[in-house]
Amino acid sequence: MKIWVIPLIGLGLITIGSLLPGDQIPVNKWPSVTFLDKWIHFGAYAMIAFSAGVANRYYKILGSSSDWWILLSVIAAYSGIIEILQGAFFEDRYFEVLDLIANIIGLLTGYLLSVRLLKNRTHAA
Repeated sequence: MKIWVIPLIGLGLITIGSLLPGDQIPVNKWPSVTFLDKWIHFGAYAMIAFSAGVANRYYKILGSSSDWWILLSVIAAYSGIIEILQGAFFEDRYFEVLDLIANIIGLLTGYLLSVRLLKNRTHAA
């Protein structure tokens, strides 16, 4: 089950990054790209869902599509809780609906990419 560590590490990194105080985030050093923050949210959550899809390909923990929807819903709810915690407990951080939307779209995209790209592939045991 070692490959399942990858999405778990991703969730851990997202949690740490999301709960850092706002003054510790090097925003001034980021390139000036419109909605860069939303792309980061999208990419991070897409990576989690995609890596979970790859891991599931090898270990078949999630058997049915309803298992996937439960997992994706739990991760989406977790991202919502992180957004709420940002607004409630951290200076210079706040709840942002667009972050939550980017997270959910990233989850769905990562899941769909894993299904599409791994659909007919076999793996060497």
